[in-house]
Amino acid sequence: LLPGYELKVVWQDGMCSTGVAKKLFLTNLFDKTYRAFAPGKTLNELDTDKSGVITTADTEPMEEVWNATIVNPDPVGMISGCSGGSMDIAYTAYMARYPLVSDASSRPALSDRNTYPNFYRTILPDSFFNAAWIA
Repeated sequence: LLPGYELKVVWQDGMCSTGVAKKLFLTNLFDKTYRAFAPGKTLNELDTDKSGVITTADTEPMEEVWNATIVNPDPVGMISGCSGGSMDIAYTAYMARYPLVSDASSRPALSDRNTYPNFYRTILPDSFFNAAWIA
């Protein structure tokens, strides 16, 4: 895709919490430390209690704290999850010139390019389904 470059992803769990997502992002940005979510683990390994549901209790012991020695060069973007976390960190990400991409943030307000100029998503906003919900 990009000759001479290696693309890396550091998965972090914002827990669909605006406070957790913001703290992770600011720690990444200023301290250059990253809470890697279960690095190298398969999906089957994440459900440690075999309940059929993967919870924070299952995965938290698998987290690793990475620093700039491992995450180098600096990240060039962020992938966010839930809408609240995306909305909470969008302005800071914009000012830091980080594009913000989400696979789960479906809140329609995030479509406002004046408010969220650096936000992109791979899921349709909830308003796209209004006609079906009303029917």
